[in-house]
Amino acid sequence: MKITRHPIALILVIMISVLFISACNNEPPNKEEITKSNIKMYSNVWDKILNDGQLHLINDTNFTKDLVMHEGKVDVVGLDSARAYYANFITGFTNIHFTVNAIFGDGDKLVKYWNFRGTHSGTFFGIERTGKPVNIGRCYIGKNGKRKDCRRTRFY
Repeated sequence: MKITRHPIALILVIMISVLFISACNNEPPNKEEITKSNIKMYSNVWDKILNDGQLHLINDTNFTKDLVMHEGKVDVVGLDSARAYYANFITGFTNIHFTVNAIFGDGDKLVKYWNFRGTHSGTFFGIERTGKPVNIGRCYIGKNGKRKDCRRTRFY
């Protein structure tokens, strides 16, 4: 009895086997890697948004589309609302200096303690310029999903 070999079938079986084996060996990132990635994303993106005025970085690459920011008495929901909210900081202040003083996390959860300094030189949420310096420190507890900022709550 003669066995006929089909090179295409053999190649196909080998390719499927390699794909299956490589898929089984891919381990998801561990909690520490996720935490480090989220900390890096948060620190870099917010530095550019507030210090450099790059509001376009509030996008679906860095944030989830259904982003929710609990900002005291106001809930900021969605990317457009977040851009509009933070535009008040960019247009209301000059000499902006945003610093993350401390940040730590556990997987997709982050705690961020930051400081915002600037000179009130423009309209800020309807408040006309005073020319006075501001120095605000806040703490946020947030959740990042797939390395995107998606939900956070501000604490004083």
